[in-house]
Amino acid sequence: LCVYFGLCLIAAGSLLYQLFCPREIKRYGSPTEYIAGDLPHMSVLEQNQIRAILSKMNSKDFDLVRNYYESDINRLDEGEPKREVLYREYGGAILGLYFHDLDEKHRRARTGLAVLYGIGFAALAVPSLKIFLKVTFLLVKGVL
Repeated sequence: LCVYFGLCLIAAGSLLYQLFCPREIKRYGSPTEYIAGDLPHMSVLEQNQIRAILSKMNSKDFDLVRNYYESDINRLDEGEPKREVLYREYGGAILGLYFHDLDEKHRRARTGLAVLYGIGFAALAVPSLKIFLKVTFLLVKGVL
C-alpha cells in the first residue's frame, strides 16, 4: 500500500512539474547554460520581448542592468567592435535576469511539488526500510 501511494504522489508531483515549470528551466540547469544555449540563436525581436517582460515587472535589477549597458552602448558608434561586445553582454545579462524570474515563478506549485515528492519518497522508504532490516537481521542471525 505504501508503494502504491508513494508512486501516486510522485506521479502527481511529476505532473505538477510538467504543467508549471517553464521550458527554459526544464531545459537548462543554470542561467549560464541558458545564456550559452539560447543567446546565440535568439533574434533581436525575441530579446526585446524579454526586455519588455522584465520592464513591466518594475525590476530594480533590470533597471540597473539596462542603465549600465545602454549608456555605454549609446556612447559608441555603430559598427564599433566594443559596441557589439557590450550588446552581447547586455543580452546575456538580460537573459540571466529572465531565467531567474522564471525560476522564481509559481512558488505554490514548487512547494506542492516538494511536498508530494517528499511524502511519496517517504512512503516508498517504509517498505524499503522494512526489507533492509529483515535482510540485516537474517544476515546477523546467520553469522552468529
